[in-house]
Amino acid sequence: MNLLSFLMNDMTEENRKLKLIIFPGETVVIDEYGKRIVACPTEDEAEEYIREQEE
Repeated sequence: MNLLSFLMNDMTEENRKLKLIIFPGETVVIDEYGKRIVACPTEDEAEEYIREQEE
């Protein structure tokens, strides 16, 4: 199992189509296929982006 698969399986909200991967310098939003959608400087901004997309 690669790191991306491990991180995606370890996330708490499995029903989300967009998920987060947190790195030291940025938080990346990925889609259900693992494609990078956007990178945000903070986790809060990434969460806000996801909320806006899911509305």
